[in-house]
Amino acid sequence: MNHRLLFGILFGFLFFYLFVLQLIAIWPFTIDDMYISLRYAAHWANGDGLLWNIGDPPVEGYSNFLFVMIAALALHVGFNPIVVLKIMGIIGFGFTAMGIYFISRFWLSPILSLIPVMGLLIYRDEIIWVSSGLETTIYQALIIGSIASLLRGLGYRFVPYARGSSVLLFWILAGVGLALAGLTRPEGGVIAAVLGVIALIHVVSSNQSARYDHWLLGLGIFLLIYVPYFIWRWYYFGMLFPNPVYCKGLMDTYWWELDKSFLKTTWPFLLIGLFAQWKTRDTRLLFLWIPSVVYLILLMKADPISAFSQRLFLPALVLLFPLCIVGFQSGIPKHFNINTQIWMLWGVAIWMALLFIPMSNLQQYSYFTECPQAGEQLRMRVIHWLKPRVTATDRIILADSGMIPFHIVAQFDDSYCLNNQWMAKQPPNEMFTRYCQRVFEEKPAVIILTSLQEKDKRFYTPADQCLKSELMRQADYKREAIFQTGHQKAIYRYEIYSRAANHKAAKQ
Repeated sequence: MNHRLLFGILFGFLFFYLFVLQLIAIWPFTIDDMYISLRYAAHWANGDGLLWNIGDPPVEGYSNFLFVMIAALALHVGFNPIVVLKIMGIIGFGFTAMGIYFISRFWLSPILSLIPVMGLLIYRDEIIWVSSGLETTIYQALIIGSIASLLRGLGYRFVPYARGSSVLLFWILAGVGLALAGLTRPEGGVIAAVLGVIALIHVVSSNQSARYDHWLLGLGIFLLIYVPYFIWRWYYFGMLFPNPVYCKGLMDTYWWELDKSFLKTTWPFLLIGLFAQWKTRDTRLLFLWIPSVVYLILLMKADPISAFSQRLFLPALVLLFPLCIVGFQSGIPKHFNINTQIWMLWGVAIWMALLFIPMSNLQQYSYFTECPQAGEQLRMRVIHWLKPRVTATDRIILADSGMIPFHIVAQFDDSYCLNNQWMAKQPPNEMFTRYCQRVFEEKPAVIILTSLQEKDKRFYTPADQCLKSELMRQADYKREAIFQTGHQKAIYRYEIYSRAANHKAAKQ
């Protein structure tokens, strides 16, 4: 059998396992934060406005406007928004894989360009976000696709072809892609600006006025889509950035936490990539490693709890896979023939993957989904308890504001700050204690505390820790119910307290 045919068959089976079977195994995983977007989408689709609480001032508690828009459209036409968003995640994953392959082809042969794709498909922190219901892979696909479009628009061709003339179509695609990325994530505008500057460096160095004209057209298309959106959301919500940026992106207590986690995984890829940059002097490689530097700066103070498993770094992280292979290729002596180089690079790639890329098998992915599914069942118990006991005007305090607010018609105050503009305007080191005091001044109908028990220690979110202490001294509130997951190593719990006046009214 021809060795190329054998390789194709083996790769096909491997691709089926990594793309299809892994996605089937991870499909049940749905993150609770997805329901934040769905609550906004439901109010929007029902004609109540883009609001967290109907009747309250607008607050931008989501950070994925494009997904809110897709979910609202799905609700409007009668589709299940959860399934729609999960399918969008799979589509984004597929386009990300294609984009990584096309980007690799600007430096590598077709066979070698499959290595970064395989890195993407085996990377555990990539797979778990595919069907989560969040915008992660769609945003990633838009960034990756825009970079591929910029390289092609600049006139670069796949190896072994030389550089050609500027291609207007790809400048248009890049402008649209980066604008949509800006609508998908709050940092999308920053990443678009950085990529635009890198592209401009290539344009200026080429001394071809046509490319400069094309760059201006791409910029114009980006601004035409992004600027009206940015001005509208600034006017509508009254804040320069979405509320979660102030709550979880600028925390003085979390210096470098996310960055350290990112560098722990990627430092060998970055080092080899920087070697490639030094060795080749190829300015195109700036597209592959500069985004990592930008994200390290943007996320230096971000809360690691709300961005676990490299979720926010993924668009930059996967660009390091082709960069690493280019680095290894640039270090191979030229006297080796092509076939020898291919086998050497595949061998090195397998070694790097086994050492540095976190991986999971199908059984581990299935096990990973068990805890989130138990969490959904737990939240449904809370929902069933609340529905007959609260009205649309009752105010409920809850830190875990996702699935429960989506299913309950009431006024929810997010004590974890994401949907709470008042908290976002407080000093970061005082917002939880100030909010705790405010709660007992306003006397909401229901207070729900969330906590996690590991071994013999129970952990509350910062505001809930204060609320728990105050509730122990309060006569105005009575604990009505406790719901928790089964006997596991980590037990998640809800404690429901209602105001005494509400409790008496319910008895009557």
